[in-house]
Amino acid sequence: MNTIQLAQEWKTLLCQLGGILSAHVVLTEAGTPEEVHVLATTDKKPKAVARDVQSALMSKYGVEVDHQIISVAQIRPEMAERLNFRLVMGAIEVKTRGAELDVAVELLQSGHPVVGGARGSNTPFSRRRCVAQAALDAVAKCVAGSFELAGVDALPQFGQMVLVTQIYCAADNQRYVGSAVAEADQDIAVVQSVLAALNRRIAVFPQGLPC
Repeated sequence: MNTIQLAQEWKTLLCQLGGILSAHVVLTEAGTPEEVHVLATTDKKPKAVARDVQSALMSKYGVEVDHQIISVAQIRPEMAERLNFRLVMGAIEVKTRGAELDVAVELLQSGHPVVGGARGSNTPFSRRRCVAQAALDAVAKCVAGSFELAGVDALPQFGQMVLVTQIYCAADNQRYVGSAVAEADQDIAVVQSVLAALNRRIAVFPQGLPC
């Protein structure tokens, strides 16, 4: 595992701790911690938050972290509720190459663009899954947590086609379902259904720093 993946794992773990809203971890090339930054509510004193960070990393990875490299910033709980971490769709690009297709989905978080990608076969069912997977790939670059595409389907409802997506979140062992009406472009509806499933959860889900 490289240091980027390890730092992401640490961030995911820290963001699961009570009161921590966001985390950022900097590791050396050898994988030792150099900086740990967390954004937390004021429910606990900064020293208590730092001890939680140390205990979690020691318990999970057996790593002792010097409290001096842990930076804790705090905001009041009522202010935390106003933070807007929601994602919006930017653009979709689909390239076909014979029996295969490549999909790129751009999402925006607080104006910052992030692009996810996926590849699959050029069939209607596979195309829907690829678009949803590309959207989830972009989500994963903005949000701490592990999301798995459980399914995506197009269902006729009241004379319209509705895209329904189900996503599994390992962090809280929950399934989230979102839907969107396919007015002109099913690809757009697929991305919208992914965001419909996750955005309310993302609004309070552990975040990374800007993408």
